[in-house]
Amino acid sequence: MLKFLTILQLLAKLAVTSSNTSEGWILAEENTMIDFNLENEPLEVKTESFYFQLYFYTSIGICVSGASFCEHGCIEENDIYGTYYWPSTKPAKEANMNCFYNEEMDVQNAYKKCDEKTGKFEETDFGNCKSKVYKKILHILDEAEKISSVKSQKIVSENMKVIAQNFSASMMTEDVNNVAEILNLIVKFREEDEQLNIKVRSNVMEILDSVQNFTSSEEIAKKNASRRMRNAAENLANRISLESNDSIYLKKETLTVVVIPPAGESTSFSISGDISNLTNSEFFSKDRGKDTLFSVKVPGHLNSTVTAVIYNSKNFYPESETVQDVTTAVTKQWWSQGKLDNPISKVVSLIADINYANITEIYNFEQGKVIELNFTVDDVQPEVSHKLALNSKYECAFYNNDKKVWVTGHEFGSTTNIEVKGRKKKRVNCKCSHMASFAVLMSFDSDYNPLEGTVTSVLLKSSLGCLILTILAYLPAKEMRKTRPVKINLLLVTSLMLSILVFFQMEPLTSVDVEKNKMPLDKDIASLPCTIVASLMNYFWLCQMAWMVCEAVVMYRTLVSDVFNSYISRYMVKFNLACWVIPLIFPLIGIVWGQSNLANPETCFLRKQYGLVIFYAPVTFCILFNTYIFIRLSWSILWKNKKENDGLPTREEQKIKKQLKFAVTVMTMFGVGWILGFFLIIKEINTIWLRWFFIICNSSQGIIIFYIYVLQNKDLLKKWKRFLNISRFCSSIQPGTQIQVLQSTDTGKTTRSEGFGMKSTARKPEGFTTTSHEKIFVTRTTKVMVSEE
Repeated sequence: MLKFLTILQLLAKLAVTSSNTSEGWILAEENTMIDFNLENEPLEVKTESFYFQLYFYTSIGICVSGASFCEHGCIEENDIYGTYYWPSTKPAKEANMNCFYNEEMDVQNAYKKCDEKTGKFEETDFGNCKSKVYKKILHILDEAEKISSVKSQKIVSENMKVIAQNFSASMMTEDVNNVAEILNLIVKFREEDEQLNIKVRSNVMEILDSVQNFTSSEEIAKKNASRRMRNAAENLANRISLESNDSIYLKKETLTVVVIPPAGESTSFSISGDISNLTNSEFFSKDRGKDTLFSVKVPGHLNSTVTAVIYNSKNFYPESETVQDVTTAVTKQWWSQGKLDNPISKVVSLIADINYANITEIYNFEQGKVIELNFTVDDVQPEVSHKLALNSKYECAFYNNDKKVWVTGHEFGSTTNIEVKGRKKKRVNCKCSHMASFAVLMSFDSDYNPLEGTVTSVLLKSSLGCLILTILAYLPAKEMRKTRPVKINLLLVTSLMLSILVFFQMEPLTSVDVEKNKMPLDKDIASLPCTIVASLMNYFWLCQMAWMVCEAVVMYRTLVSDVFNSYISRYMVKFNLACWVIPLIFPLIGIVWGQSNLANPETCFLRKQYGLVIFYAPVTFCILFNTYIFIRLSWSILWKNKKENDGLPTREEQKIKKQLKFAVTVMTMFGVGWILGFFLIIKEINTIWLRWFFIICNSSQGIIIFYIYVLQNKDLLKKWKRFLNISRFCSSIQPGTQIQVLQSTDTGKTTRSEGFGMKSTARKPEGFTTTSHEKIFVTRTTKVMVSEE
């Protein structure tokens, strides 16, 4: 040993004085590793009596599974298995180290493989290793097997309690099984007819509570350890039932043990208090109704005592199909698949293991008899993506010990009835035809389909393209662009284009944490870009509604007002101020009012409490105002007596009707879209059909506007036909070509005209009259015909 320490001192001195490093350190304990920050190569040291290797690292950090690079090595500090210093390892190779806590006669290795593709360490395989409490628990187990008196029973229970209170977090599966065996030995020992010592009883409860509260659920789930711990609790209840004719209620933070003597045709009891800490719970021999946390009514059976073990944790009930953290489970599935394929379930109530004393198998009641249980559960929704629109459902379930699953459904003899207790509480009534461990499962599913997002994106991009085409379509129509309706329509199109461009920034901002598997939650504070996007969306959508109001006002003044085509001085300046400035007031109010809490980071739009005031209120006002205007206009045009419209030119009347039709169509589209949007914020009615209607109405606005204002606008199409025909006309007629022009005049005289250097004659047919507007068409014989527009 002296030689060994001398070598360590020399190596330490060498490390500190080496030119390749500035520091060095030594751990002179069992399983020592020495790090001098030199080279990533082992240094072999030989003496006459022993041989060992010392590893030197240039850089070394804490091991993080899937993140630590193998070439650097890393330090792994495991609460259960000890500390390991993994050396530099090549890809696809496996490093091994002696298990930290194994005995000298049981030398085994832990293994850590380097992933060939990523070059990073994988999870460590500790399958051969013991925990740091293994030896202590093994020693107590040896003492438990030798219990011969109440005194030794008390000593063993006290020693085991100390280990459980201080080292439960360090226990592995083998330790849990040993603890269960120790508890059974403690409870089993009975000196003559003496009752189980109260102190021993309390120690056993403390041990069960500590293991369930602090030991890893993954370790408890292996090798049937969970069932052995449940059996230990049942054995305690059965032992107490043999010794007392009174009701017994033992309670700890995570579990309670209840023993109820028979009471006629049925036996009942209830528990009230805080589900998170059963130490503060209270026991009652009858159901107290709405104030109870849990109650049960058990049919009588051969004058048998009823025993119950109540848990507030599912650690002793491992099952792969239920989760502890719904938010994390939904988030993981959401980011990996973009949807929720399978329902996710969670135990949301106490778990009640109800039995007749000393009957270990599941007991089936006689026909017509059932066990009736009532659970009070919190109606809490997980904080997940708003897109999922989760649907929740409560179901009574019992635990199948052999398959390790929670079983639900009428076919298994269980029924469920839900009673609303309050705003956030529900009372779930369960009935079953047999004894078992019972609980309430809350399952979550969603009818959201990623196709919704795809269709939204495609329609919005198509709408954006159609809006651009709408603006381009009016470029050749210079005279039309000077009219009020067209000016207003084009500005409406501009505001809609801007809102779509801003909308496309929402998804990237809500997905900034995708790589971290972190889903933005409503309670989070939105980032500055997210708040800006929310304010811009609020602004541009209000601008759209403002321009719709302006269009309605113009039409109202034209048809209903006393002065037809009344002049409005600087009307476009006033309209622009009204439609671009007034909507700006509401986002500014929101910024001052909500500040950093204005936007919801889930959607990058306004939170509900702000959106109702600064968005939905003005939108609702615009929709109601326009609805009133359009009803008045429709009455004026369609239902009034024809004599009232004698002064209105027929051609002009048709144009107004057409404008009204277009305006009502667009306004209906906008109004329906936002009415649906209002209902979507109510989770109870957020259905797949409502979402599809909302997507189609709001995402196709640009397409519908292009169809109405361009494809259905005959005047605009004529402009384009004229524009295209003139181009062809100019390019097809050559210099020196003779053309003949037929031109009508009011006098009916024949006129002569010359075109492109040749003479032609034209004569007006009798009875033919024209207006001042004429169109020219070129025929193959170069004869030019004139027709009325």
